[in-house]
Amino acid sequence: MRIQILNVPLIRPNSIFSGIQPNGGFYNLEAIKKAIEKGIEHTIGVECNIDLNGNSQLFEVYICVDKSGSNIIDCPIIPETKRCNEIVEFAVFGSRNILDGGHAYSL
Repeated sequence: MRIQILNVPLIRPNSIFSGIQPNGGFYNLEAIKKAIEKGIEHTIGVECNIDLNGNSQLFEVYICVDKSGSNIIDCPIIPETKRCNEIVEFAVFGSRNILDGGHAYSL
């Protein structure tokens, strides 16, 4: 099945994150979620991983679309975020495999 997103507005991270940057800093998870949800006007899901130092890192953001793939919708099911702590690192990941540099791993 191929999904084409037709009417979904371009998401510009700088306008959504309000000063929260992928710079290795630590942020309140709820603040990140609220900033994104405010920016796209819909609920999201997030997933975290754990780095080699035991820090919870923001890893994936789930933005849901309708069956046609044309419109962003509230996520009907929010994945459980077992690996997300209240405070998470917004790490910088390069385009290469994150395990190459020994920076992070998923449990």
